Amino acid sequence: MARMLQALSHDGASFFVHIDRKVTIDPFVAAVSDRGLSAYFVPDRQDVLWGGYSMVQATVDTLAAALSAGPHDYYILLSGSDYPIRSTGDLLAELGEARHEYINRHRMPADHVGKPISRLQHPYRATRDPRKPQARIINGFLRLLPKQDYKKVLGELEPHGGSQWWCLSEPCIRYILQFIDSRPEFVSFFRTVKIPDEIMFHTILSRSPFEDRVKPALMFTTWEQKGMSPRTLTAAQIPQLRESGKFFARKFDLDADPGIFDLIDSQLRR
Repeated sequence: MARMLQALSHDGASFFVHIDRKVTIDPFVAAVSDRGLSAYFVPDRQDVLWGGYSMVQATVDTLAAALSAGPHDYYILLSGSDYPIRSTGDLLAELGEARHEYINRHRMPADHVGKPISRLQHPYRATRDPRKPQARIINGFLRLLPKQDYKKVLGELEPHGGSQWWCLSEPCIRYILQFIDSRPEFVSFFRTVKIPDEIMFHTILSRSPFEDRVKPALMFTTWEQKGMSPRTLTAAQIPQLRESGKFFARKFDLDADPGIFDLIDSQLRR
């Protein structure tokens, strides 16, 4: 995380970090301090469960902290397993050319990208480990219940799904957060949705003043066949990263390839 922040450091850039409540925050704070960096760590930390609303809440809390710190042109959501694959100068040039919203969105149902409409039709209970039999039994039972009337909740909005990782302008962020504050029934519904971080913001943007400004996300990922997670990137994917034209990539694991960031810095970000 600290190396990612260091790579992104630039005049005018600010960093706001949410650390899962299940882990000790001290090593993260120390890592930032040891590199002479500055970051704001969100104090009200969420116990984030895969597929649950806690991921959205952590994002909303972090955005609220960022907005309260003062104006910024863009807000980029990244995870601790991401890293920039182009120079900061390239990124600033892209963001400065025009006012776009960078987010992958697909009108649901979008089974070809893993966003079936069933995510909105069936309630979902997030658990510590969704692979455990108890979790499978609970959510299997929930799928037997009558389907939820998602159209009644969404109203004029069209359901969309896509990648969680986006880059959005400040006016767009303020629009989304104001929408969330003003539509408690919408939030209550998405607390029951499977993986709402891949649907909620995307759906709010439908019929919004920002929908016509949407461009593909800045993040590169490649997926395992029949997998639930992106493929871990190593030195073998350096050519793909170079050719992608993207500005960030995920996911990285230093246990799998300890030298990957050195390669990216020397070959892609120079």
